[in-house]
Amino acid sequence: MEQVVDVEYKRITFTKNHVEINKDHFICSQFATAIDDNHFYISQYRDINAKYPKGFIVNRNSQIIWSTLELEKRYTIISSNVTYDKNVLLYVKNEPYDLIELSLNGQIVNTYNMKIHGVKSMYFYYKTKQNTILLSSIQDGRILELSETNEVLFEYCPGKEILSEPRCVFPTESGHFLIADSKHHYIMMINRNKEMIWSYGEKNNPGFAPGRLMYPYMALELPSGHILIAEHQANRITEVSLNREIVWQYGNNPVDETTSPRKNYLNGPNFAQMLPNGELVISDSMNGRILVIDRNYAIHFKYGLTPKDYHILNFPRSVQLLKNGRFLIADSRNDRIVEMDRTGEIYFEYGNEAVFANRTLKWPRCVYKDEKRNHYLISDGFNQRFIIIDQNKKVLNEIKSITYQTEAIPLRDPHSVESLLDDKLLITDSGSNIVCIIDRNGQVNWMYSNEQFPLDDPHYATVSRGNSIYIVDTNHSRLIEVDLSTNTVLNVIDAVYTKDHRKIKLNKPKWIDLISENELAILDSQNNYLMVVNISDKAHPVIEQMTDPTICNSRWAYRQDQAYYISDFWQHDLIQVTFSR
Repeated sequence: MEQVVDVEYKRITFTKNHVEINKDHFICSQFATAIDDNHFYISQYRDINAKYPKGFIVNRNSQIIWSTLELEKRYTIISSNVTYDKNVLLYVKNEPYDLIELSLNGQIVNTYNMKIHGVKSMYFYYKTKQNTILLSSIQDGRILELSETNEVLFEYCPGKEILSEPRCVFPTESGHFLIADSKHHYIMMINRNKEMIWSYGEKNNPGFAPGRLMYPYMALELPSGHILIAEHQANRITEVSLNREIVWQYGNNPVDETTSPRKNYLNGPNFAQMLPNGELVISDSMNGRILVIDRNYAIHFKYGLTPKDYHILNFPRSVQLLKNGRFLIADSRNDRIVEMDRTGEIYFEYGNEAVFANRTLKWPRCVYKDEKRNHYLISDGFNQRFIIIDQNKKVLNEIKSITYQTEAIPLRDPHSVESLLDDKLLITDSGSNIVCIIDRNGQVNWMYSNEQFPLDDPHYATVSRGNSIYIVDTNHSRLIEVDLSTNTVLNVIDAVYTKDHRKIKLNKPKWIDLISENELAILDSQNNYLMVVNISDKAHPVIEQMTDPTICNSRWAYRQDQAYYISDFWQHDLIQVTFSR
C-alpha cells in the first residue's frame, strides 16, 4: 500500500503525575484459555500492541514459553485460539480469509476456507471434542458448525431481529448451542432444530439489574449445568442457573457497587473459563491483563499492566478542539465528558460519579460543544439517550426516543450528534440503524430511508455544502452520500485507489471529514489508516495522502487546518497527524 513521507506524527499523552509509560507491557486479550492449570494461551487483540505476538503461551511464572512470532512471518494473523488437543487456530487474512489449524511446531493440521461460507467478520471460533469447528459470523448474524472437511454440519441464521451480533457459540453437554448476542444484550440456547429453548437477559434492554445483561461476549456451560457469562460493558462475570438465579458474580456487582471496576475489578471482560480446580481464568481485556481467581475472589495469578493505573483517559472516543485550545473528549470508559488542556489539567467534567450504578453517563460515545451557547450535546450510549447540558451541568433536554410521523422510536445505541445551522441535530443510532435530523425535542424532520442501501451500525454522519448527507455505514464498510431533499443515494464509496491504481477496500470506517467539495478524509478503523481522498471522480476516488497503518482501530478525529487530532482508543491518548500540502 502507498505510504507518504509528508506526514508528521505527534502523540499527546495524558498520564497521572506525568509518569513515563512503557506501552510494550500493555496487552488486550481477546481470549485467555487454560491449556492446563499452569499454562494459559493468550490471543492478542488486533494490533493493540505490535511488540507483542498475536498469540502466546504464558506460565504462572509469567514466562512466555511459546508465541506466534515465527508464524507471523508466514501469515497475516487477525486473531488466534488454542484447541483442546493443544493445537493453534489462526484466523488469517489471506485471499480468501482462512482458519488454519497448526501444531505448536508450525505444521498445518487443517485449513478451513471461510470464503466459500461467506464469512467476512469472525469473532469467535472453537474446536469441539468431536473435532468440528464452531464459529460466529458477526457481520450477518450467523452461527456455523463445520466438519473436518469444511462441510457445513449446522447453520443458524434467523435474521438480525433475533440474532444481531453473535460474539461466541459453545456446545452444551446435551448437544445444544449457547450463543451470546452482544448487541441484543441477551444469551440464547438453541437446539439442533433451531428452536430457542432458553434465554437470559432482556432483548434490546441492557442493564445491571438481575436478569439483565450489557453486551455479553461469552456464555458457556459449566460442569454443574450452570451458565458462565462474561459481560463486556457491565464489567462482570456471572454464573446463573437455568432457573435464571445468580449463583456467583465477580466484578461490578450490587454487593460492592461503590468500588469502580475500572480500578479494582474488571474492565471489558471478553472471556472466562473454569479450571478443574474451580479457579477461573478471565480475559480482563480493557484492563490489559488476564486474571486467575478463586470463588472467594482471591487473585492467584495476573499477567499484564492496567492502563487505568497510568492514564487520565480511559478508551476515549470523540474529540473536539475548542477555540480556547483545550480538548473536549468523550472519555467513554470513565463514563464522563472532560474538557482538558495538553498537560492533562481538567477544566470541566461531567459524569464519573463514585457510585458506578448511579453514574449520570454510561459509555458516552460523542460530545460536541456548541460554543456560541455554551451547551454540550452528548450521546449517552448505554443510557440510550442524547442529552444537552449547559455550563452549570443542568440538563436542558433529554431525548430517549424520536418521533417519526406519529411513531415513537426508542434509541438503542446513539453514536454521533452534530449541531446544524437551523438549531436541528443530525444524529446516528447504530442500534436502530437510524440516521436522521431531529429538533431538540426529538421530532424527526428527515430520516434516511433506502431499501437498496440499508444501514448496519452507522457510526457517523455529516452534512455537505451541497444539500447532501454523508453516512459512515460501518458494518457495510462503505460511505453513502444521500440527497436531503429526495432521499436518493448519490454515491457509494466502498473502496479507494492509490495513485498507481491499486484498489483498497474500506474496512469498518468510523469517521469522515468533508474538507471541500472534492476532498474528504476517512478514518478507516480496521485498515488502521487516516486517508485524504479526492472524490472529483466519484467512481474512482484517489488517495492523496495517508498515514502509515499505525492508527489502530480509532473511532474519531477532529481537523484544524492541516492537522488531525485522533482519539487513540486503545492507547488512551491522542495522536496529532499533520499532512503537508
